[in-house]
Amino acid sequence: MMLKQERNMDMDLSLIITWEQVSNFLLYLVTTLGLIGAGLGIFLIITPYKEMKLIKEGTSTDITKVNAAQASAHDLGGKMIGLCVVLASAIYHSANLMELILWGLVAIVAQIVTYYLFGWITPFKVAKEIQMGNVSVAILGSRLSVGCSLIIAALIS
Repeated sequence: MMLKQERNMDMDLSLIITWEQVSNFLLYLVTTLGLIGAGLGIFLIITPYKEMKLIKEGTSTDITKVNAAQASAHDLGGKMIGLCVVLASAIYHSANLMELILWGLVAIVAQIVTYYLFGWITPFKVAKEIQMGNVSVAILGSRLSVGCSLIIAALIS
């Protein structure tokens, strides 16, 4: 009977979250959000069009603006999901905060390289197509970003 009570006490104590765990969670959360923000900020700078402006104009009655907004949202959303996938893997596999930051930087660079490679291998101008509202190009670009991030996430160990 005593052994059963001791096990119950051990399980009850394991459910208590310590301040160290909460502070570690918050530190990783803030760092991860900072990396996502930095990555998205870089993407907003390197693309020749203004994603947020295009997205904002998506409520227009002009079908080209609506399509451009959707294309821009798909493209930027794919990059953000790509960053999040790699960062999730990095959080899980990193021994410390510095490793998380390094993998986050690798994810940002990989997304940038993917963006430029996509533009380089296609027979059309990706940025121009997105601005003109070619949603198909943006969806393909976003899927490339996610696919690239899945491979990088799997490589983290």
